[in-house]
Amino acid sequence: MCANWDEFLRAVLALSLAAFLCSAAAVANAASTDATLSALSLKDRDGDAVALSSSFNAATTSYTASAPARVAWITIEATKSDDGAGVDYLDAAESELTDVDAVKEGFQVILEAGANTIKVKVTAADTVHTEPNTVVVTRAAPRASPDALRS
Repeated sequence: MCANWDEFLRAVLALSLAAFLCSAAAVANAASTDATLSALSLKDRDGDAVALSSSFNAATTSYTASAPARVAWITIEATKSDDGAGVDYLDAAESELTDVDAVKEGFQVILEAGANTIKVKVTAADTVHTEPNTVVVTRAAPRASPDALRS
């Protein structure tokens, strides 16, 4: 009876170990649900910082910024908290924006005079969880030239 009992215990232990290893592997291979940013900043065409309405905070998802009329485009630098996440840049209507200079680091967006809504949408590696971050950059209107006023 002892021999059968030892075999039974070995079998139970082997099955328990196998189940544990399978569940540990499943947890290790689970895609991340992290759809947050660890940093967000704006720069003008000269590489100077464009101040956000408040310092970056991962819990804050809405910012404003102002740019002078001479700033025709800005660079958005969005750093994902999880390397497996993806980032999309959208306008106010949720249409995808185009990076106006795909060679430069960061994402360059053309600014129109007035309010420009830019959505930085982070999608987690699991492709289910998303986090929208919104930046509204208000670009000052260009001044009319003296020649334009004469006509």
